Amino acid sequence: MTQECTTYIQSDHRTVDYIWYTNDVQQEGHCVHGHTCNTHCSAPLLKLEARRRLLTGTEVKSMGKQPNHILGSDHQCLHAAFSLHVK
Repeated sequence: MTQECTTYIQSDHRTVDYIWYTNDVQQEGHCVHGHTCNTHCSAPLLKLEARRRLLTGTEVKSMGKQPNHILGSDHQCLHAAFSLHVK
C-alpha cells in the first residue's frame, strides 16, 4: 500500500501538512471521570473521532501534478473531528 500524502509537486509526493494535538491529562483537576486526576489517570480530554483519508501517492500521481483540474490546490485539505470531554 502506498502511503498517504498531502502534496504532489515537481516529481515528488510527500506529506508536509499535519494536525497536531495532545490528550495529556496528567494535571490535577482535569479528569473526564469527574474526580481529581492523579498520575494514574489516563482518560483523554481531547479524542480524535474521525479523519478524512488522504489520497495516496499512487492516486495523486495518476491525476498529475497539483493544482490541476481535479485538485484545485497544491495541497490536500486536512479534516479531523474531535470530541472534547470536560468535567
